[in-house]
Amino acid sequence: MGKAERTPQGGLRCSAFVTRTGVFEYSSPDGTVIREWRPPEEVFRDDALSTLRGAPLTVDHPPEKINPSNYRQFSTGHVTDDVRKESDKVGATLFIQDAEAIRSVEAGRRELSCGYHCDVEETPGVTPAGEPYDRIQRNITYNHL
Repeated sequence: MGKAERTPQGGLRCSAFVTRTGVFEYSSPDGTVIREWRPPEEVFRDDALSTLRGAPLTVDHPPEKINPSNYRQFSTGHVTDDVRKESDKVGATLFIQDAEAIRSVEAGRRELSCGYHCDVEETPGVTPAGEPYDRIQRNITYNHL
């Protein structure tokens, strides 16, 4: 997350890199590490990026997907429609409106993590950059950030 500036309403507006292409490491329940590749053609797919536009911001990942019945409980702001490809990353403008979340950012919190669903293709391989992976993420659909 980049520099945050106050809005006239007292919230924060900031530009951020919200996700990227490449290999992501996930821990399985037994403690082994699974390396999943997020290829550019999936990360930058119009259908995937469109699900980030307007997505709610949360503090940490909520215990369930964000939907109209729990939006007020978990949402602290939103991603604007300004979602864009920037090199191997996805950039976006964020609005943070919740007082606790604003204090957290102003105290130095800067890391972001997307809540999403994807189809997992059980195909190991090596990325064009030479990085090994165990599976491939396809059809990414974002729920929150």
